[in-house]
Amino acid sequence: MKSKAVFLTALFTIGFTLPGCFCNCPKIRGQYYDVREMKVANIMTPEGYRLLVDFDVSYYNFNKSQPEQLNFSLMNSAYACSCLKDGEEGSKEKLHELTVITKNDFDPQHLANDTINDLLDIQMYPATYDLQSYLQQDTSGFLFRNYNLILKKKPQLNKEFKVEVNLKLDNGEVYQKTNEPIYIE
Repeated sequence: MKSKAVFLTALFTIGFTLPGCFCNCPKIRGQYYDVREMKVANIMTPEGYRLLVDFDVSYYNFNKSQPEQLNFSLMNSAYACSCLKDGEEGSKEKLHELTVITKNDFDPQHLANDTINDLLDIQMYPATYDLQSYLQQDTSGFLFRNYNLILKKKPQLNKEFKVEVNLKLDNGEVYQKTNEPIYIE
């Protein structure tokens, strides 16, 4: 009986003192990303119309590698085992300007070639913000690889909804895309 107690004590002591886990973290392409291209897509939901602004990116590192794991522990759940994800630190590029321009007469206040940022909300899970307010206060680099823009109201003068999205980054890169026209009744 005494030898069982000594064995169990030794086993638990080793289990608690040797850090490690069985995470088997995958190799990441990079902790940061660089915006390479912008895409714009229409999304119709029961709640209304959304415009998805999505970015193609390339990944890179700044001398930070995936944490090494010992891969032995009797107490896996007692240790916080977390893996890095591609681009989890966002981009070093910063948003300088984002404008959405209507290509058709939207309403009496927003005619063709006017900015309609005031008619859009931006959804940053789990919250939704007024796009103009969000752009005025957000000075960080990109932390998200897409923007989900929600149209606050339907077009009044022309039911064809066609917009041009212009994005300018602090490093001088400019991206411009037009959505496929969609009719909103």
